[in-house]
Amino acid sequence: MIKEYFTTTKEMLQRHKKKLGGLVVAVLLVTALSAGAHAMFRIQGVVTGVDTNRVTVANFFWTRTVDLTGAPVNITAIKPGDRILIQKNLQGNVLYAASFAPGPKSRFGPDHMRGHGDAHHELGGYHEDGRR
Repeated sequence: MIKEYFTTTKEMLQRHKKKLGGLVVAVLLVTALSAGAHAMFRIQGVVTGVDTNRVTVANFFWTRTVDLTGAPVNITAIKPGDRILIQKNLQGNVLYAASFAPGPKSRFGPDHMRGHGDAHHELGGYHEDGRR
């Protein structure tokens, strides 16, 4: 019974080999496009320069200068050496920018962008509402 099942499965896979190969290629293509679109609208790195309305951000791969004119960001609080995360929409407008002072506990993530602090990084630390 089990041997028949494996034989039937093997025959079915051989019959549909081209379709399955095409499906795998399609999934890989969609994954690559999704990752590229995500990388295109998110800028993350270390601030290397700050002008009146512009911030220069560098990371391992590239250096970009982002115009923050009209963005809901306090540009005076951003300093060179800070880590920054900038999210843009499809039109290229800045949705938000979050900057963090350098240090061993500064990292990117939803908790840090919402101002929950570093309580969950401390050993046994909890937020005021009991979350870790």
